[in-house]
Amino acid sequence: MSQYIANFSNFNDQKHHERIDIRKYTLIEFARKIADKMGYELISYIDSGSYGAAFKISKFRVLKLTTDISEVYTAKMLINKKPEHIVNYYDVVKVESEYLQSDLYAIIMDFVFSIRDGDHKNKKFFEFFSFHFGEREDFIKNIFNEDYIQQFIQEYKDYTKDALDDKKINKNIQELKKLAVESEELGIYPLDVHSGNLGYKFVDTNLVYFDAGANKNYRVVTIEKIII
Repeated sequence: MSQYIANFSNFNDQKHHERIDIRKYTLIEFARKIADKMGYELISYIDSGSYGAAFKISKFRVLKLTTDISEVYTAKMLINKKPEHIVNYYDVVKVESEYLQSDLYAIIMDFVFSIRDGDHKNKKFFEFFSFHFGEREDFIKNIFNEDYIQQFIQEYKDYTKDALDDKKINKNIQELKKLAVESEELGIYPLDVHSGNLGYKFVDTNLVYFDAGANKNYRVVTIEKIII
């Protein structure tokens, strides 16, 4: 096993090379071992972020390897909840291996088509929404402030040359309101609402929030371990 598996502190290093990166392929092989252990087939590498790397696996799901303990415990608390606007989680385990020098966890969740990879106009809407709403702690408060929403819509139209039509804008706002209601009911707070954390499980279905790492309202519980 490559020495590069040892340190999972900065996943973003995986994205700095357009040519074949042996570290990424070594990580894929390690992820495949984890997927097999959890009863899935690894299909492909998806992306990396500051705390984790995601892989498409069988059953239309995602294996996420992460060091983000807030997402780990949030995922654990959401298993079997079956929310409509927050991604479904199915399993959370701690990975133990002689090749690891830091804690690493594996999360199984639904595969979601990211807004960033979809329609350009829709992506720009959510990017503007994220910027306009400022601090993520203000999301729930502001999404139900009608004056604030109308001001946002007007600023979005003034700023964007190729804006969404009113029907699509209103649909997005209503979906965001449903997300706010559901997250409050589940005790998920705050939300990091931007185009990179939002998507759709299928075309024209509910808006889904799929990265709960910002949540601070979690409870520390026992996490099952697997050895690789």
